Amino acid sequence: MSKKPLFCVVLLFVGIAFTACQKGNPSLFVAAPLNNHIQWGQEKIRIDTIRLDSIDHSSYGETFIQSGRIAFVDKNFCTISYFDTNGKHLSTKLGSGG
Repeated sequence: MSKKPLFCVVLLFVGIAFTACQKGNPSLFVAAPLNNHIQWGQEKIRIDTIRLDSIDHSSYGETFIQSGRIAFVDKNFCTISYFDTNGKHLSTKLGSGG
């Protein structure tokens, strides 16, 4: 086996590693400015309870709000159940089996 191809591969690897470790041009990597400061004490948070209609579920899932609807994702049954803001069941999507 010739040593020339091995030497070329090693040289290529060293060249890539050397150029990757160089400090790049910072103007090419402009990040969005962070403006995530919250002034606590100025916001009033009100916690309320919304009772959802009874549905068949495994009690293992997550609830979130999407497009003005409350959604419950059941991780065991693989369903997404949608409710209105009063807790009335609107529909269930996906699911495993019939």
